[in-house]
Amino acid sequence: MNPGGFKLCLFLIQTVVLTDKALGQTDNKDECPSDLRKVCQKEESCSECLLAHTCCNWCYDQRIADKFLCDFIDELKECGTSIERNRNNSVNIVKNQNFVDINDVEDASSAIQIKPQQFDVTLRKGQPLNISFTYKAAKNYPLELYYLGDLSYSMLPHLDTLKNLGNDLGRSLEELTKHYKLAFGSFLDKPGMPLIMTAPSKINNPCEQTEEGSPVCQTKAWLFKHSLNFTDKMSDFFEVVGNSIVSANLDDLDGALEAIFQILVCGKQFGWSESSRKIILLSTDSLLHTAGDGLLVGATEVNDELRCLMDEHGDHTEPLKYDYPSLPQIKMLLRKFKTNLIVAATKDKIKSYRQMERDILEEEAFVGVLKDNSENILELVKKGFLDFIRRVEFSANSPQIPELQLRFFVDCNGTNQYQQKAGCNNVEEEPVNFKLELSLHGTPSRSYEQIIIKESGINEEIVINIHYVGGSCKCENLPQIKWKCEHGTEDCGSCVCDLGWKGRECSEACREEVRVCRKDENSPICSSNGDCICGKCTCRKSFTGTYCEFECPMNKAQEICNNKGQCVEGECRCYDGYSNDDCSCPTAVDQCFLGADSEICSGNGTCTCNSCKCKPGHKGDYCEMNTNEAKNVVCEMYEEPVKNYFLNKTIIDDKSSVTLENNSVSFHKVENLTLCGDNPCLVVIFESESSRCIIQYCYYKDTNDIIHVPIRKNCDFTLKAIGYGFGIGIFVSIILAGLVIILFKKFQLWREEKIEFAKFNEQIENYKTQKAHEMNPIYVSPVVNYENPLHSSSTH
Repeated sequence: MNPGGFKLCLFLIQTVVLTDKALGQTDNKDECPSDLRKVCQKEESCSECLLAHTCCNWCYDQRIADKFLCDFIDELKECGTSIERNRNNSVNIVKNQNFVDINDVEDASSAIQIKPQQFDVTLRKGQPLNISFTYKAAKNYPLELYYLGDLSYSMLPHLDTLKNLGNDLGRSLEELTKHYKLAFGSFLDKPGMPLIMTAPSKINNPCEQTEEGSPVCQTKAWLFKHSLNFTDKMSDFFEVVGNSIVSANLDDLDGALEAIFQILVCGKQFGWSESSRKIILLSTDSLLHTAGDGLLVGATEVNDELRCLMDEHGDHTEPLKYDYPSLPQIKMLLRKFKTNLIVAATKDKIKSYRQMERDILEEEAFVGVLKDNSENILELVKKGFLDFIRRVEFSANSPQIPELQLRFFVDCNGTNQYQQKAGCNNVEEEPVNFKLELSLHGTPSRSYEQIIIKESGINEEIVINIHYVGGSCKCENLPQIKWKCEHGTEDCGSCVCDLGWKGRECSEACREEVRVCRKDENSPICSSNGDCICGKCTCRKSFTGTYCEFECPMNKAQEICNNKGQCVEGECRCYDGYSNDDCSCPTAVDQCFLGADSEICSGNGTCTCNSCKCKPGHKGDYCEMNTNEAKNVVCEMYEEPVKNYFLNKTIIDDKSSVTLENNSVSFHKVENLTLCGDNPCLVVIFESESSRCIIQYCYYKDTNDIIHVPIRKNCDFTLKAIGYGFGIGIFVSIILAGLVIILFKKFQLWREEKIEFAKFNEQIENYKTQKAHEMNPIYVSPVVNYENPLHSSSTH
């Protein structure tokens, strides 16, 4: 059994507000140990006070001993309302509309495929926080397909096929979505030497004429021509395609990248919608000119301002001014405008395009082989579209502060196993769950940040408003007094001095008084674990104390007390729910038993840090497997319910939930039992006298204490049925063998009779000939007898 197979988390979309108790923040003195007051009271500014610990709060009332205090909330009662209270990590869902499919194309902008849509988050330094969201593709989401055709002379058969598609194209697109639009454009290359022939006789007829009567081009070459804005009228599309004519250029590389560039940057002019899946279909038998190739015709400028260079007639206005775009630039634009590229290339060019897809456009492009005469173009459109809609990938706009780190996790297979990545490539109709981890690794310079989460293929987003604890204190009741901080910054009624300055108004220059940074005369400065600045030790990470004399436990990820506690004088004060010297040990025991009625570690081990340590001879997440007796107590527990699950035939939609004792159990029929590892549970059932089924199943528990039992069934014939079949087979074989022998004997008899009959016919013919000769009156025998008088015998 996979050791991690049972420890899966089911991340549900819900409002999560972490309690003060969960993070160690509380107003109760008993839960804020007195020694933590030292941590609070040494802080001299509001921001540092709030960051020191969740028990620390800031008083900014000058009447309190004419100074500002950082202390426990119960110690600041005289401050009244002039208190900047500390805050815990929290997540609040602000907007959470349900998923909405598309019934009418005009409603496309109202589609909802991501939920929730907005969060308010409070984030503390050193305490990661997770938010969960879900993606579900909307049915009949509009498709806009731009057909970009290579109209070089060699593509003429492919153009003829496109002209004859007729209603087949519409029917094919309707299988993908009820709402679609088409646009059309074509490309060749830059109209200049050495890319095309510029001789007067070749300008208007650039095709090669090899013999009298060979076809000729009807127009000169062009770089890119847009012929039809997006329309849902198939007749308009095929009219434009039918009027298209071919031309030619010299080399085997064309200007498709410039055409794609213009299709993307001229989106509004061509009629791209805001809410649609956008696809460019490139059909070609040529390779691509890329950045730098424009030097061949003197096109040296770079269109880095993303200018649309198409006129009202759909003609490129500056074909010889700007260089070709680069592939990275095309990748950036495809992502910017949420557009995908399907490349249908002929077999002799497919290798180059697949390398382009693999190396640069892996997430943005789909490449397929275009067969002779484009006979499979509809198939490629369908495969490419399905490939894109099955991809989902999220990204966030770059945080404005380097201290904020974002990490995406996703459950692609619906198994409640999350992987650290931002997307999936196998999305079907079922929802896909994501989570985003936010962590703050430093002190931000401001108190607020807004993060926008977007999906790569649709025009929807998630807004996350982040409020930083300690970034900047609000101090809403602070009197309107103009603070004078000569060499520092004002922070909620106090001055935070620059280096080399001190005092209430940061007006006193300070010298390095290293004597006060020594614990005693023989001790090193700041215990060699920090720097002495203005007579005060500034400690390196993992060290604390007035003289940096205490070292705090730090894990491999450079997290002090595993981010699960506060370090005080070198010792970890763990938050509730954690223990151990470095707060690495959860005190919960919920992962040490499967069901509510189960024994901890099945009675065969001890629960340490919420994980079972099994006695010799036992293994498994719950010590449920006896290695000596090949016995699994959990398998035995669910053997009868699994049998009943199939034999009772009460399954609805391949899922069923039951309550066993105090446990809620959910059965799921699956095809691939990856969760079971190498040791699934097995049980054999007989659905009938002739059918035997082997059931494989395993088990895991989610965060709601629901036990999940994925099941896979393989059925075959029973031995009795096989015996019947074997007997019938033998009987049939004997009959067939007898028939074969009889037929063979009959064949031999027929062959012998045929030979005899042939001989008989020959004898009859000979007899008839002989009789005919004897009865003919003019017949003369050819035999003559001669007698030799010297011999007594005669010669014939």
